[in-house]
Formats: sequence, C-alpha cells, structure tokens
Amino acid sequence: MKITLEQFHQSIGEILMYCQCIEENIKRIYAHMSQGPYALNRMRIEEEKMTLGQVITAMKALDETRPERFFSPRDYEYLFKVTRTRNEYAHNVYVHFCYLSDQEAFDKSYDQCVDELMRDKNWLYALYEAVEDARLLYENE
Repeated sequence: MKITLEQFHQSIGEILMYCQCIEENIKRIYAHMSQGPYALNRMRIEEEKMTLGQVITAMKALDETRPERFFSPRDYEYLFKVTRTRNEYAHNVYVHFCYLSDQEAFDKSYDQCVDELMRDKNWLYALYEAVEDARLLYENE
C-alpha cells in the first residue's frame, strides 16, 4: 500500500474541495461575464440549478463571441475534465477495490487508484489555483 486508507480518504476530501471551489469560481466568473447585473445572473444560475457542465458550456459559448477570450480552448478542456473527475471520486473510486476479496487483486487495484488519485489531486490543485486567480482578476476589473 502506497498510502493508508485514511490518507486516501483525506485526499478524496481535498479533491472534492478543489472541485467544489472550481465550480463556485466558474459560476461566479460566468455570472460576471453574462449580460446584466452580477447578482441577477448569479441568482439565475442557482434558480436554474445549472450544473458545472452546463455553466462551462454556456460560458464557453459566450467566451467564443468575445474579441479576446477569457479562457483558452485548452482551459475549457480542463474545466470539462473537472466534472468527470469529480463524478469518479464521488460515485466510483471505492468500487474499484472495495469488493475485491483476493488480497493481491485488492492491493493492485488500490495502488492503481492511489496513483490516479495523486495525479488528479496535483492537476486539480493547480487548476483550482488558476481559476481562483482568474476569478479574482475578473472581479477586480
């Protein structure tokens, strides 16, 4: 085992935190980018219960109409990846190893999940920082 199960649980908590903060920042940026007052745009996002994927899609479409894009096409690829990654950790990651009765198979699957967890935690942290900086930049304009 590369890390303890307790450390695994803690890392998943960090990943979910990064995903939630990225989602909140994206919703705030989109509310600022949209026509009209920020508060009304933000309320509309909440009333319509827009998912992260829906907000990213709408923001990308709006961004493509602007003379200077706020996020690059590559940035949007990473933002869409957040949704898939969050869903994996919220719904599937434990299923990959928890039901394996063979210890060798369990260890192999667990170690593979740990490797993916560490990779995901690193890129999500970097994206979290970048999106937070982008939100602060946008809100200070």
